[in-house]
Amino acid sequence: MKHLSLSRSSRKAFTLIELLVVIAIIAILAAMLLPALASAKERARRAACKNNQHQMCIALQIYGGDYSDKMPDLSQAPYGPVGAWPWDLSSAFIVNMTASGCSKDVFYDPGYPSWDCDDTWNFQVNYQGMAASAVTFRITGYFWILKGIPQMPATVYTPVKITGDGNHPPSSTPFAACVIISDPAKTQYGGITAGTAAFAAKNLQSTSHLTKNKPPGSNHAFLDGHVEWIAYNTMTNSFGLPLFEW
Repeated sequence: MKHLSLSRSSRKAFTLIELLVVIAIIAILAAMLLPALASAKERARRAACKNNQHQMCIALQIYGGDYSDKMPDLSQAPYGPVGAWPWDLSSAFIVNMTASGCSKDVFYDPGYPSWDCDDTWNFQVNYQGMAASAVTFRITGYFWILKGIPQMPATVYTPVKITGDGNHPPSSTPFAACVIISDPAKTQYGGITAGTAAFAAKNLQSTSHLTKNKPPGSNHAFLDGHVEWIAYNTMTNSFGLPLFEW
């Protein structure tokens, strides 16, 4: 019985057209998968951010238990006055929060990971222009809605008690949010110059959780301990120059 076999010369190889078709198919599949992958990464960042803010909520509840339900006044000693921007937070208050379970990384939004660095954390320590008598602070990666926070207008409600007061129940009173910062025309959300010139030159602040260079929204931490994602198109609060929104 004879066995048929193909000679080397009779075997088929890929033609150029077939190869181009395969490459085109791979490119189409990649184009379909990349947005889904980017979306999955952003969901993971939002989840990590939410976990950070949840830890802040727990720490704040513990703080309230130690200080008769009172929120910190960051315009008064030993917490302030400090800094120049809404993400500047008193070192003394950070010490209280870390004692209640917050680590350094918790104070930085995973939506803008490059802000979590020694330059921001140790800014005042390294800044020679700071008066020796000034209350120390650290640059964090979140926007703080607390009494005494730099640039916070008097018209913005800042809680006095952790359990809420008057018409501001804890379930609807935020104390921290992801940073949304832009120029006055709202045309630029990334790489905003804010802060001391030498520092800002190499550490540009940016909106967290950018999607196609636009803010989709922000996680907000509330006094009652819950964290909620707020869509950008539903936000109504803003102030400052550059513009801060939440």
